[in-house]
Amino acid sequence: MNRRRRRANPFRLVVLVLLVGAALYVNQVVVPATPPLFIPTPT
Repeated sequence: MNRRRRRANPFRLVVLVLLVGAALYVNQVVVPATPPLFIPTPT
């Protein structure tokens, strides 16, 4: 049985690359800039 492979959808591929890029941006830029949670404050 020979099945023909479906071509990759270019729109789906672009969306996947954008999601990976956004995840890397958040991991590298946003997360280190946020202060740690639950630090006691002098109030």
